[in-house]
Amino acid sequence: EDRPLADHDSARSKATVVDVPPEQIRVQVENGTPRQGLGAQADRALRATGFGTSGQAVDAADRATARTTVLYDPRWDRSARTVAAAFPGAELKAAPGQGGTLRVVLGADFTEVHPVRAEDPPEGATGALRGDEVTCPRAGAAGKA
Repeated sequence: EDRPLADHDSARSKATVVDVPPEQIRVQVENGTPRQGLGAQADRALRATGFGTSGQAVDAADRATARTTVLYDPRWDRSARTVAAAFPGAELKAAPGQGGTLRVVLGADFTEVHPVRAEDPPEGATGALRGDEVTCPRAGAAGKA
């Protein structure tokens, strides 16, 4: 009947579409608040969304950060916008020479990681085929030209 084998996940449909796939981005989470465990919570949520994280959130030097901030090397500005999409309202701050790992300093405004995903590949690029696109050799026709 030319229908998908499975419905699209509702969480996927709620995700913000971004330019750079989260799987290509490495993030270090820093807790800039006095709330214990907030950094680890955000780190787990980022990994669940597909980001590569250090797996070890750390405490920021300033534990009274009001606004969540994404610090990034300007060479990775597109990746920074993808990370910022996971933290709606976050401030983007260039940190020349930081390298390819982006830093997220959680502020008092942080509530949750918003899911993000890369744009769907063009039609037919996924490798999935419909039944009318598959041809099967006839029985007994193998090896005949």
